[in-house]
Parts: sequence; structure tokens; C-alpha cells
Amino acid sequence: MSNTRDLDKLIAHLTNERDLLNNQVSELIEIRDNFIYFFENSSDYIYIKDKDHRFIYLSNALAKITNHDSWRDVVGKTDFDIFPEELAKVYFEEQRKVIEEGKELMGIEEPYFDKNGKQCWVSTSKKPMYNSNGEIIGLIGISRDITKIKELEEALRLKASNDNLTALLNREGFLQYSSQQLSSLKRNNQAAAIIFIDLDHFKPVNDIYGHKAGDHVLVTIAKRLKSNLRESDIVCRFGGDEFIVFTMLDNVDTDTKIVASNILKIISTPILYNEKKIEIGCSIGISHYPKHGETMNELVKKADEAMYIAKSLEGNTYKICLI
Repeated sequence: MSNTRDLDKLIAHLTNERDLLNNQVSELIEIRDNFIYFFENSSDYIYIKDKDHRFIYLSNALAKITNHDSWRDVVGKTDFDIFPEELAKVYFEEQRKVIEEGKELMGIEEPYFDKNGKQCWVSTSKKPMYNSNGEIIGLIGISRDITKIKELEEALRLKASNDNLTALLNREGFLQYSSQQLSSLKRNNQAAAIIFIDLDHFKPVNDIYGHKAGDHVLVTIAKRLKSNLRESDIVCRFGGDEFIVFTMLDNVDTDTKIVASNILKIISTPILYNEKKIEIGCSIGISHYPKHGETMNELVKKADEAMYIAKSLEGNTYKICLI
């Protein structure tokens, strides 16, 4: 009888252990299923990698932007298998710091290309993944698409630095961008010209035809300047009826005269508005870098002074700074 009771106890114990184990297995299966469901349905780009940078798990969202139907198709691959090499190199170096040095990367901005080849952006955080012994066995990364935010930032930047009417650079945008160009010219020992343009007889256009006509004239001149100058030239609406062209030169004397004469010609060409021909001209002042100054403020000031000399000669001509 004693043996029978002991056997019954053992059976009961084993049955209990079996039930506990089954419950644990069921819980683990549920956790696994929930985990996979999360990865399959998350809109974020989530991934887990091993020490060799191979994907172990990843969200379907990430798989799909790399032209894979399912995350399972990417398991075992590295960034070099699914991304352009130049991007994969950047990702690999970031992940090396996480896996080899244990660093956490938070909120870094990374570019990627969508299925249509458009450059997009994500904000990414990457953390090392440890085993029970505290050893790094890989990493987990979470990326969230911020393309729309980046596009909005760029639109706001353009709005801040571009003229609303003509879409040319405004004064602030011009001074900032051209100052950067001056640094490049200095390194390469190149020359450039600042061409300050002030329209002649523009006020009567507004007085006679109205401000819409004046706006039409400014927009037309902006388009003519952009289309008749080189792509590398910087064109700006400096304010009111003033424009500035920043152009790099090979031959300072010859090139300056050619560009200035061309500008006089395209601006003096009549502008059609409501079947009426509007005729205006311009006065141009020119300064040279580095002869007349080494900062954009100095060069603009000298070109402005030369423009007033041209204006005093009844306009429709250009003058080069003499000092």
C-alpha cells in the first residue's frame, strides 16, 4: 500500500509538473505569436541582428521597403544584401559601435531609398542586446520614418531664405549662401563678381499700371536672369526692385563686361503685360572678389556704390568699382 501511495504521489507530482510545463509552453507560444504579430504589423522599421550583423527578426514594414514580400525573406541577410553599398557602409559602422563597443545610439537620422528610388529619412535608435551572462549577442534597432518632417523643415528653410514673389534667394539667403561660396573661392584661389542691379523707371510701372503689373515685371526679370545665366551663378532679389548676381570668373575684365552687357540687354527687352509693352532699364554696379573686398558685406557695399554712379549717368549702364 505504501508503494502504491508513493506511486500515486509521484504521478500526481509529474502530472502537476506536466500541466505547469504545458502552461509555460502555451504562454511562450502566445508571447512568440504576439511578438511575431507585432513585427509583422508594426508601421515602424524594427529589427534584431546577431553579432555578425545578420537579421534575426524584422518588421514587415522594413522588409517591404527593401522589395521583400515578408520579413522571413530577409532573415540571415545583412544590410549589404538589401541596401545600396554606400548606405550599408554607414549602417554597418553605426552598428559596429553598438555591437563591439556597447554604445547606445539614440535618435540618429539615417537616409534610405524607397521602392521608387526617392530618398527618405528615418530617426533611429540602436541598443546592444545581451545574454544572461552580460555578453553582447547583437542589437535591436527601431527606426521611424521622418520624411514628411524633413520635407516640412526644408520647405520652411526655403521659405525663410527665398523671396515669396520671384522664388529667388532673398537678402538673408543670398548673404548666407554666397558667403559659403566665398570660402570655397578662397581655397581654390578663384575670382568672382558681385553684380548689383537696380531697375530704372520701375516706380512709374506701379503708378501707371498697378502693383500687379509691377509684380509681373519683377517675376519676368527674375526668370530672365535665371534662364540667361549659368547654373552656378547665384541670383538674388535683394529687396524691392534690386537684384544681385554672384558669378565666378575666369577672366575678370572680359567676363564681367560680357555678363553685365547681357543683363542690360535682357532687362531692357520690353515686357508684355495685358497687351501693353512695359519698357524699363537698369543701373548696374560691380565689385570683384578679392580685389574689392573679402567679405560679402564689403563686396555688396562696393557694388552698391558703383551702381549709384551708374544711376547718376541716367542709368541703363554699368560701372565697376574703382577702389
